[in-house]
Amino acid sequence: MKKYMNQVVEIIYMDRSGKITQRSIHIHAIRNGLLRATCLQTEAPRAFRIEQILATRPVKQTSRQPVNQPMKQSLPLKGGKYHAS
Repeated sequence: MKKYMNQVVEIIYMDRSGKITQRSIHIHAIRNGLLRATCLQTEAPRAFRIEQILATRPVKQTSRQPVNQPMKQSLPLKGGKYHAS
């Protein structure tokens, strides 16, 4: 995960209740098993437990897509090029 510091990635994440979500996040820090990031869909700061991140995929930024803006379309959960965490 450290290779994605200060980058935007998409993650597939399972929360404590077992709900699985897909999010685009901008990673700020990783420490003590927690990944601190900004969720681009809600523009809110979040903390994710690294062991609960099921997959990651870097998001290619374009000059028209600022880092703090949500992505226009959702990426598929199946068939994409995610990397297991």
